[in-house]
Amino acid sequence: ADVNARAKHGVSPFQLAVWQNHKSICVWLVEEHNVDPSQVNDFDCGAVHWLGICPTGRANCVITDNDANEDKMTSSEEEKTIRGCADGESLLPLARWLANQPNVDFKKRQRQGHSALHKAAWGGHIALLRYLRDEHGLIDNVQDFAGNYAADLADMANTEQHSKAARFLREECSAARANSCKILGVSVSASHSEIRRAYLEKARRLHPDRLGNSSGIITCNDHENGMPLDSSLSHAMTDNVDFDAIQKAYKHLTIENGVGTQSNPAHSLNLMLELQVSLDRNGDTEQCKTTTAEDMDEESLFKARLIAVLLEYGDKGLELCNIRKKWSQVWPDTPFPDIERDRHNGNDYVRKKKGLLVDYIQRNAGDVVNIFKPEDGRGRIIIVPKRCTRSHVSEASSEK
Repeated sequence: ADVNARAKHGVSPFQLAVWQNHKSICVWLVEEHNVDPSQVNDFDCGAVHWLGICPTGRANCVITDNDANEDKMTSSEEEKTIRGCADGESLLPLARWLANQPNVDFKKRQRQGHSALHKAAWGGHIALLRYLRDEHGLIDNVQDFAGNYAADLADMANTEQHSKAARFLREECSAARANSCKILGVSVSASHSEIRRAYLEKARRLHPDRLGNSSGIITCNDHENGMPLDSSLSHAMTDNVDFDAIQKAYKHLTIENGVGTQSNPAHSLNLMLELQVSLDRNGDTEQCKTTTAEDMDEESLFKARLIAVLLEYGDKGLELCNIRKKWSQVWPDTPFPDIERDRHNGNDYVRKKKGLLVDYIQRNAGDVVNIFKPEDGRGRIIIVPKRCTRSHVSEASSEK
């Protein structure tokens, strides 16, 4: 057997072993057969990406560092373990082993723009998310090429565990939290007591009454009692830090739980409606008129939601057969229209569901999407936005 054999899309035995959290097999392949642990598949997904999408059962079973008994667990034992711990703790031994392998890059993004954080979010593995933050400095500040933050992908999975993962990413792993922690001079993983202690120290040093100036601003050139300020003020003091900034950072971390604003702008229905109106009128995103869902009819709402779904795949479009599935991920609270009831002019269509769906999209969104059908009537039907692009969404969002 070839330990480096490749399956469809360049998937290898090593990648599958990582995906199933078989650390002992990974070690055996690398140490006994010189398999490259930094290898990637055709989508540039490496071991750190495969680890993030490990199935829940494999991510939460009791596994020792040498995996000696990993395959002896019964299904009932596994179910008990999953109920007891569903955060993906069992992935950490393999994650730490990978971190010690040459050229394994935990910050590498694959072809869709997904980082290890995106994949772990899709898997709902909070323990792995925390590890990536604490050990590799990853925070949820990078969008994939569809505009999704890691928190967006957790939202799309739409389970209780994934909701917890999304909350962790927004409250514990956001760029906003990282910035507030930087101002106070603490790590992103700082506890409430550490945050309070740092705040009190800086508040005493920076209070306007103590500094004797009206601005409450202290710089690296300021002195206390004739002596330079010590290094405990941290890298937050590199430039100017004022008392108000300290207070705002503390409030953000304690009262607002450090919450960030990670959200794909295309998942904002009001923004997509405004953008659609603007493109219809001007052909560009300038002067977007404020529009809300309450102002629009059902057809306009369907168009806006459909475009948001299609933009997940950009210029290449989305196969018709995947429309409903992706819709349920992007718009989990809004079911896809019941096209069986939507009979044009009351006629009883005697067609396959695929034909009904094509007709429905053509009638209700034909002015905003292109439908590409195979010439021979067989094969994939692709739906692509006509005018709206990811760039349009980014521009419209930046103007808000």
